[in-house]
Amino acid sequence: MPRLTGDGAIRRLRASGFKGFVAAVSGDSLEGERRDMLAAGANVVLPKPLTRSAVAAVLHSLTAAGAAGGPAVVPAAVAL
Repeated sequence: MPRLTGDGAIRRLRASGFKGFVAAVSGDSLEGERRDMLAAGANVVLPKPLTRSAVAAVLHSLTAAGAAGGPAVVPAAVAL
């Protein structure tokens, strides 16, 4: 059975034309993993274990941007 990495899945989503928001979740705290996910097209990378405040900040940015009709802006402190 073929294996697909997180950044590979994001690349496939983007290659298929998906333009929605992609929040990646990674158990790897290395900066290289985060960089790979962002380069693949993720909008934000959240480290495990997830915290309520990090998820809430991402959701809030999405709903606030949607209400304003603009793109989501995730605070840099959340985009770990």
